[in-house]
Amino acid sequence: MTTTPRGEVLVVEDEGVVADLLADMLEAIGYADVRRAATVDEALDQIERSPPVIAILDVNLRGAPAHPVATKLKALDIPFVVATGFDPKKLPHSFAGAVVLRKPFQRQDLEKAIIQVQQAPRT
Repeated sequence: MTTTPRGEVLVVEDEGVVADLLADMLEAIGYADVRRAATVDEALDQIERSPPVIAILDVNLRGAPAHPVATKLKALDIPFVVATGFDPKKLPHSFAGAVVLRKPFQRQDLEKAIIQVQQAPRT
C-alpha cells in the first residue's frame, strides 16, 4: 500500500482458518490491530464498542446471513470488503455496491480490494 495503514480492522469470518489467513494477510499489508468476530452478534458488539476503520466481512456466519453487520457498517460509514465464495451477482441487497473479494484470494487481491473500498465515494 502507498501509505501506512492505521486503525483497527475487523475481520468478520466464522471459519477459523480463513480468519487466521485474513489476519496474517492484513498484518503483512501493514495493519497492526486486527480484531475478529465469528458471529453477527459478536461483530455488532465489537462495532458498537470500538468502530473499526475498515472491515472484511463474510456473507454467511454460522448459517446466519451477515446483512445486519453490513447494514450497521453502512450506517456508520465504515468501508468494508465482502470476502465470499458466493457469486457476487447473487448477494443480498444489503451488500449492493460493496467491493467483493471472491474466495479463494491472494494477499495482493485483498490489498487491491482495500484500496478500492478506501477510494470509493461514501455517503
